[in-house]
Amino acid sequence: MRPVCAKMLVWLTLCSLLPASTQALIDMKERLRDRVVHVETLIHRGRWLWQNDNTDADGSRYLFIDLIAERDTYYQPRVQFQARACAGGKYLCFESLSLPNYYLTPGFPAGGSKYTAKLQHSTYVDNDNRFHWKVMCENDKMEKCKFVPVPFESDGWLMVADNWGYDGGYSGGHYDATLGKDGSEAWFRVHAPNPTDGYREVYSNTNTGTTEQEAEYSTTIGVSQTQTTTHTITNTVSVEIGGAFKAFSASASTSIEVAWEASNLFFSSRNY
Repeated sequence: MRPVCAKMLVWLTLCSLLPASTQALIDMKERLRDRVVHVETLIHRGRWLWQNDNTDADGSRYLFIDLIAERDTYYQPRVQFQARACAGGKYLCFESLSLPNYYLTPGFPAGGSKYTAKLQHSTYVDNDNRFHWKVMCENDKMEKCKFVPVPFESDGWLMVADNWGYDGGYSGGHYDATLGKDGSEAWFRVHAPNPTDGYREVYSNTNTGTTEQEAEYSTTIGVSQTQTTTHTITNTVSVEIGGAFKAFSASASTSIEVAWEASNLFFSSRNY
């Protein structure tokens, strides 16, 4: 019995030393469907996947991974992608919110020979596997994930951040979003903000006297980015907020038409 126990002990020890990267990844399709996502590379934090205006011969748009403050990603449609269920819910498709009907796709550039990632126009992506992706993460926090292109999954291709050997990027500081097999370049954080709502007291006044009193105060309602006094919800931001709430509650409305603004509010109080 002793030799058997010794072998088992060694086996258990080896298992405990396996790196975390070998753990099974979790498919995030149910978590991400109908959500608006932002994608940040982990080889250089603060760099986000975004649509640029460079095109190939068929009019597809390329993607950079560039430095953008996280707080600004909420206001830039170029870094926002709507995740949709495709192929009967088996996979995800990602539509750019800056270019309606342009979807994330892997493949060859027109006239080129290097695999890449780009945004290609299509009005029918559900059963076209060129637009199908798996997002595989280490856990449901989506802090370490890989984007797997379904057409090339069996060949081991992944979406990667390519800095061409320069940490600061190339030609103006860009990283390319392309395809590769270097797993260290394929890790991304998927940021799909969790929506919250509720009430919080921002002003309270009790009139214990016998005469009417007036109270005036200023408050900012909604998301504030700068010191400007107004913020209007654009169609793009509506989609983002609506999609986030839909993921948590099917009854939540995906249409938000109210303007958020910094308002001067005037109240009168009366003693009854």
